[in-house]
Amino acid sequence: MEEFVNNVITFIYSLGLTGGIISVFLIFVEAFIPMLPLIAFVTVNIVIFGTALGFVLSSIATIVGGSVVFMLSRTFLKEKVLNYVDKHPKLKIIKSLKNGLDKISLSGLSLIIASPFTPSFVINVGGGLSNMSFLKYIFSMLIGKFCMIYFIVFIGTNIVEVFHNPIAIIKILIAFLFAYILSIIANKITKKYI
Repeated sequence: MEEFVNNVITFIYSLGLTGGIISVFLIFVEAFIPMLPLIAFVTVNIVIFGTALGFVLSSIATIVGGSVVFMLSRTFLKEKVLNYVDKHPKLKIIKSLKNGLDKISLSGLSLIIASPFTPSFVINVGGGLSNMSFLKYIFSMLIGKFCMIYFIVFIGTNIVEVFHNPIAIIKILIAFLFAYILSIIANKITKKYI
């Protein structure tokens, strides 16, 4: 994986600013095609644009991409998929996912989104199929994705080293705690709207 990431970085970096724009666009596309290596594209953005701007551009691209998937799922898939699931009881896992997302709190959803190991495509499509409000979804995305991109920026591509470095683990835990606290504050502020 590390060699692949280095090859991607080298190729896109060789394109200059155009490569950076392509990388930001690929982060957006990753919301639709979850097999794309998000870590590689975020790393490219950090290399090309610097830590701060690369972080912001990567976060915006993944939030916008996820929101588009959410809205497309809600608009074009929700009714069809739920009707199909009702007729085929073997697909009850989809109904369980929908019911779970209907009941999840803003802070719980933010923490799930913040984890770089959560398949965001499932959350985006599942959120679109659920009855959660877009406001709840977008607040969770803002909090969770910023934390997740920070996690990716911080660990880079070598996750094994992180688990041997106690300070890195503490910083990651602080990021998750920060996401949790932000989600509780957002939940209190938006309670009457969500």
